[in-house]
Amino acid sequence: MPLVGPANNVSDYSHSTVFTISIPSVVPDNVPPLTKIFTPPANCIGRWMLADNTLGTTTFVQTMPTAGATTVRVVTAETVSTPKEVGGIVRRDSMEPRQIAQAFNLTIWSIDSNPLFTSCQPYSSQALYSPGVCPDGQTVAEITQVRANKTDGGVLTSWRASCCRSGMTFGSDVGRYCISRISTPFEAHAYVTSSYPAVVNGTSTFNSTKYYEYVTSTLTGSISGRNAYSTFTVSNLTTITSALAVADPLVVAWQVDDLASFPAAYATSLANKIGVAPPLLPSARVQDVPGLPSETASGTVSTTTGISTAATAGIGVGCAVGALLIATVIIVMWFKKRRKVKHEPEDRAQIPEMEDQDVKLGKRKWFLNGNWRSEAEATGETQELDGKTLHVVAGPPAELEAHEAPGQLDNAPATGR
Repeated sequence: MPLVGPANNVSDYSHSTVFTISIPSVVPDNVPPLTKIFTPPANCIGRWMLADNTLGTTTFVQTMPTAGATTVRVVTAETVSTPKEVGGIVRRDSMEPRQIAQAFNLTIWSIDSNPLFTSCQPYSSQALYSPGVCPDGQTVAEITQVRANKTDGGVLTSWRASCCRSGMTFGSDVGRYCISRISTPFEAHAYVTSSYPAVVNGTSTFNSTKYYEYVTSTLTGSISGRNAYSTFTVSNLTTITSALAVADPLVVAWQVDDLASFPAAYATSLANKIGVAPPLLPSARVQDVPGLPSETASGTVSTTTGISTAATAGIGVGCAVGALLIATVIIVMWFKKRRKVKHEPEDRAQIPEMEDQDVKLGKRKWFLNGNWRSEAEATGETQELDGKTLHVVAGPPAELEAHEAPGQLDNAPATGR
């Protein structure tokens, strides 16, 4: 979404409530979006640069964020007169030459004071986004409503907010900045002076430059006639017991329709701050359901007539009866299935028949149960003898006398049916 309104930060107004301004026309200023919560790298957390108070006072400079890379705006801010009690993370536009800051006797510069400032920002660019949300670890410190007149009539309303680190406020101690007073010890980067040889008017001398940190190298040895070097970062961390912490805000802008694309909790909190209805997120939308609110084309919510008490009671009774019938059917089917005995026919094709031992009978076939078989099917079941009382006779067993000699059966041929 194009950023609507003037390019400068609306933090010209230090206020705790939503401040409203009006502009004569819509001035689009295209900037990148930031609709997801951005989490800065770990080395960006807790980096503070101690102001150089060699002049006894510290003056801050702020470059207003703009969409055009060639646009540079230098705005002098208030002076902090307490020596050695100011830590800051302030931005200076990359197009602004250092001489401008030196001409104003400024002791804190954005790109110079914190070399990681740009890399710690989303997209590693300017801290101005639309539509945008505050990064992780930052909160909305101030909100300004911008009302712009449209060319075809009507007013286009948008909002801007300054995001500050949690615990910092947007007060009047130092205008246009996030500030907080620190009373517990913390570490800050102090200036490091680096000297290098120079020739001035034909005379050899040394010049010095102040850095918060810089990368240098040292000779570690020689390999095959080539020198080997190792690089390291030079910095000076000092402990501060109390200070006025000053940081540049991250500016975000949005319109009402953009709230639906923000994280749900963030969008709801923001809607409460600016006094609008929380967005109806896509996952929570319910349309064309009797008795529930429906979303209209204009984004407002209209309600429909609710269901009568009698209809509600009828629906409840119908549901109960239906559930009872379903439960009854399930129980009956379960009992039937339990009593059902499955008798699957034996696959007799896999059971080989015994070969008839009689040569003549083996050549004959018997028609049983619809099949020609050489052997009748045994259908009888094994019977158990009837249990009766046994009488035991005393004495050894006796054998009956045989009156007839055993005879041999006539080997007569069997008669088939």
